[in-house]
Amino acid sequence: TVAAPKQAKIGDVVTLKFTMTNKGQATRSGIVLRNVIPAQLSHPAGNDLEYPLPTLASGESRVVVLKVTAKAAGQAINLATLANGKAIVAQDEDTIEVAAPPAVKIEQTIPKESAVGRNTSFKIAVTNTSTEPIGPATLIQTLPPGIDYLNATGTADYDPVNGRVTWLLPTLAAGSTTTFAVAVQPRQLGKTMTSLVRLTSSGKTLASSSHPIKTFGFAAPGLAISGLESPAVAGETFDVTVKLPNRGTAPITGNRLELVLPTTLELIKVTGATKEAGDTPGSLKLTPGEGKPIAAGATSTIVLTLRGQSSGQHVVQFGFSCDQLNRPLTRMDALTTLPADSIP
Repeated sequence: TVAAPKQAKIGDVVTLKFTMTNKGQATRSGIVLRNVIPAQLSHPAGNDLEYPLPTLASGESRVVVLKVTAKAAGQAINLATLANGKAIVAQDEDTIEVAAPPAVKIEQTIPKESAVGRNTSFKIAVTNTSTEPIGPATLIQTLPPGIDYLNATGTADYDPVNGRVTWLLPTLAAGSTTTFAVAVQPRQLGKTMTSLVRLTSSGKTLASSSHPIKTFGFAAPGLAISGLESPAVAGETFDVTVKLPNRGTAPITGNRLELVLPTTLELIKVTGATKEAGDTPGSLKLTPGEGKPIAAGATSTIVLTLRGQSSGQHVVQFGFSCDQLNRPLTRMDALTTLPADSIP
């Protein structure tokens, strides 16, 4: 049996794998493998090759690998035979379709990965590899859903319904290369998408290319405190609002807010977060939003209801940590409480 590819292009190295097996009960010797190489293929040793096999015991196999080069287009019929003297004992015939190299080559230069929301450039190079000019032709790039078109070089026409960018090429000289570029912006997270490019002329496809790109997101945690700007009244409750915005394109996970209060401030209530076990009145660990991630573009809000036990200055420290931060975001501020009898 001969293992051979079904197709090849001119210039390809084609591998033929011959497997000879003695299926009889007796040992066989004096067997010669002969392979007649068709005109579409070539080998430095010629087109009629012979290989004497060693003695094969019953059930024994021998594998021979032959590498030939595709040199001409057409249907290459490779004939291999096993002969003992003049008698042919086995044969196998394989057909390989040898195609001419394409007259046009399309190459896309696209990054393997791109961040959601980041401007990204897709570059296309069209090369006429033939010896004759080509044209007029139409170049069409189909952008995948999830990637938004921004602009393109040249006189490009964009179809937003089908996501197609089209250029018209009057002519492409032999051996010349024409380049195009499209500026895009990914908007879908964590997907592998494909850019498809096709060059057509008179209704026929001259060349095509596909190229994948994977999108990824990033978290952008923030920490904002409000409610400490104005003085409070000693003995009365007041609210401090903690906002945890995510200005990125991927969720924030593993969220924790640590709150350090002086003994002069009492925590009355927490809204929008749950207390963790093992904290102390002066050092609290809070889990925002019932432990759920903070989605891209969302904000987790925590309201702390406090009461100053006495008038004066009270220093409060906040620390926000999550899986995406190497170090916590920290804020420290002072709250002023006034004596109750100072308020008219």
